[in-house]
Amino acid sequence: MQRHVGTHPADDSEVVRSIELGDDVHLRASRNDTEKSCLAALIAQPAQRPAGGLNDGAARIGEPGEPKQLGTGDPTVGGLGDETAIEQSPKSSTHGWPRLTGSARERRGRRCAGRLGDRDKDIHRSVERDRARDAGNYGAHYMSSLAHWAFTWYCRRMLVDCDIHAGYETVADLVPYLDGPTAELVRQSGTNGLAMPTYPWNHPTGWIRHDLYERREGHVANFVYMSLDTLRARHLDPYGVDIGIVEPDEAAVFSVLPNSQLAARLCSAYNDWLLDAWLQPEPRLRGMIVVPAQWPEAAAREIRRLGSRDEFVGVFLPGGARVPYGNPIYDPIWEAANDLGLPVAVHTHYESIGIAGPITAAGMPDFYSEYHTLCGSGMYGHFVSILCHGIFERFPDTRMAMVEGGLVPFVGFLWRLDTNWKGCRSEIPWCRRRPSDYVWDHVRFATQPLETPDDPAQLLRAIEFLRPSETLMYASDFPHWDFDEPEQTLRQLPAEWRDNIRWRNATDFFRLPVPVAARS
Repeated sequence: MQRHVGTHPADDSEVVRSIELGDDVHLRASRNDTEKSCLAALIAQPAQRPAGGLNDGAARIGEPGEPKQLGTGDPTVGGLGDETAIEQSPKSSTHGWPRLTGSARERRGRRCAGRLGDRDKDIHRSVERDRARDAGNYGAHYMSSLAHWAFTWYCRRMLVDCDIHAGYETVADLVPYLDGPTAELVRQSGTNGLAMPTYPWNHPTGWIRHDLYERREGHVANFVYMSLDTLRARHLDPYGVDIGIVEPDEAAVFSVLPNSQLAARLCSAYNDWLLDAWLQPEPRLRGMIVVPAQWPEAAAREIRRLGSRDEFVGVFLPGGARVPYGNPIYDPIWEAANDLGLPVAVHTHYESIGIAGPITAAGMPDFYSEYHTLCGSGMYGHFVSILCHGIFERFPDTRMAMVEGGLVPFVGFLWRLDTNWKGCRSEIPWCRRRPSDYVWDHVRFATQPLETPDDPAQLLRAIEFLRPSETLMYASDFPHWDFDEPEQTLRQLPAEWRDNIRWRNATDFFRLPVPVAARS
C-alpha cells in the first residue's frame, strides 16, 4: 500500500511525496534514494537518538478515522512532548529579546512546565494502549506507522497564526462570570439588554466569510458567532495550525466604553469565558488578555490575575483609544506586562467608537472602503507615541506587536521618526537610540493585511527596511472577510524568510515552548 504525503505549497524544497508503508525501514537505509535514506536513519535506531528527537515511545499514527497522536519531537504541535525535550525560545542574536528576570522568569517557567506535563501524560497513555494492542505485530504495524509520522514531520513545518478572532454569541454569554449587579445590568439594560457601541460603517457584503455561517435576515450581532468546532474544521485542521493566538471581536470594544468600571468587569468575565469555552478545550489555542485600557490600574490588576497562566500569552489593546498608548497614564499596563514578560498586541479595532478619538484629523470617512483604508492610522499614532515616550527604555522586557496595520506605512513613519529624533532629540532625551533601533529589539509586525501591488517585487522592496525575515509573523485574521491563507501569504515572500515568518518569529516573540526538533 502507498500513502501519499504532499509537501506544503509554500515550501520550495523538493521532497519525496510518498513512501511504501509495507517496506522494511532497515532495508531502506541501504538504498541510494537520499530522502528515503534520511528517513530510515531517523527511525531505524530509536534508542540512540538524543533527547528531543523522534523516539518509539512518543509517536504513532492512529487507525483510519482516529486522530494522530503526536509526540516529543513533533514540530507541528506547539507545546507537546517531554519537558527535557522542550526549551523556551532562546535569546537570538537577530531578535535580541531581553531575557526574563526574577519573578517573571519563574512565572513563565511554570507556565511552560504545567501544561506540557499534563499533555505528555495523555500522549504516553495513548502510546501504551496502542503498544498493548499491537504487541503481536509491532515491527510491521508500529514501525510503519512511525515511518509515516516521521515522513509527515519531514514534509511540513510548524505554523503559528498570530491573529484568530473568536467571540461570544451575545454579551449575555458572560453573565455566569459576572457579579450580581453587573449581570442584572447586562440582562435588563435598554430594550433587549446591554448593547455594545459599534461601527457606523458596514462592510457591503458582511464582516465574516459567508461560508462560515448561514446568512439570513435578523442577525443582531455585527460579528456572527463561530463555534470552536467550526474553527477546528475550517481553519486549525485544514491549514495545519499548530498554535493559534486568539484575539477578541466585540470584546475589544470594552476598552472604549465610557463606563470604565463596567468595562473592567466585562473584561474579566470575557477572559474567564474565553478560558473555559476556547482555551482549555483546545490546546492549540492561546489567548490575549483583554483589559480596560481606559482604567490602567484595573488593566494592570487583570494582567497580574491571569498573566502567569500558560493559556494566555499576551495583552490585547485595540487601535481605538482616548490617549495614545505611550502616554505615562498607561504605565501600570506596561509595568505589569514587563514584570510578567508578556508582549502587548496593538490591534486595529474600534477606532472612532465610544471614547476613542476620530480615526483621522480630517474627520469621519463616509464609506467603509475609506475606513478600511485608514483604520491603521490609530495604530501608527500608538506606534510613534510608544517609541517617543521611551517605553522600551523604562520597561526593557516589554515587546509589542502591531497587528492588522499593514506593513508599508510603518517604513515611512520610521524613516521620518528617525530623522526627527536626530534633529529634536533634546525634547525626548530618554530615547537614547534611534527609534528604529528599538523596533528591531522589541517590535514585531503581523502579515495581515499584506499589501498586494500589481508587481509583487514592489512589495519586497518597500518593506525591506523592516527586516521582514526577523520581524514578520504570519496572521490570518480568520474568520473575517479579508482572511489571508498561509499559502497565499508565504508564496508572496522569499523562500528564505518563510520558516521565520511561519513560526520562529512568533515563538520567540510570545515565548512559546517549542520542540527541540523544530529548531533543526
